[in-house]
Amino acid sequence: MMNDTATDDEIAEMRREKAMLDMAWLKKIKCDVYQLQNFVERYEKAKEIVKNDRIVTKNEREFLVRNGKGYYYYVKLSKGLRKAFCTCPDFQKRTIIVNGRKVILYPCKHIIACLIWKRQLDEKRKELEQDN
Repeated sequence: MMNDTATDDEIAEMRREKAMLDMAWLKKIKCDVYQLQNFVERYEKAKEIVKNDRIVTKNEREFLVRNGKGYYYYVKLSKGLRKAFCTCPDFQKRTIIVNGRKVILYPCKHIIACLIWKRQLDEKRKELEQDN
């Protein structure tokens, strides 16, 4: 990881990206430029997953997300994002064990994709309710 810290402008831009997912906890952590850039790259890949319709829903909190090679990863969202889960290798690398439970340091693109998908669904539901 780089030791450089982000400038105020870079932090502001990254926070705008993060705000799209309403991940308040991510705003509180201190990141270097590499970590922030890494998050934005994951976010962009997650948008592609949603755009290419690679998410299968089991229910509002459980999903199967198809990767580029056709394999599926299981994703489970929770009320607290830090307790979300994914079976992909990237998720395993970016978690720590706290009191016997895995806690997310940074979400994988599959978790981010499910959050984007869920948010889009919630927005569509609100529109339908307003129309009725």
